[in-house]
Amino acid sequence: MTKNLSLGAQVYYTGDAANVSGHFEVVGEGENHVMLSEIDGDRTFHVYRSQIGDVYQGHCNPRFVTEEARQAYFNNP
Repeated sequence: MTKNLSLGAQVYYTGDAANVSGHFEVVGEGENHVMLSEIDGDRTFHVYRSQIGDVYQGHCNPRFVTEEARQAYFNNP
């Protein structure tokens, strides 16, 4: 879980059986939540900061991860 997200931070949504994965940007924030807007898309999510992981393991748990975590997964085999 990550708590250090600020406006403009990028988050990857891993998707699920009914929803395609996607890249999002933090466009709003509150004390315990952030608003994510899809980059090059029209979806938005309001999620608790605790729902966004800072370690990506190549699957959908957690559902949201920082873009840095996603890049680290693909750059460190």
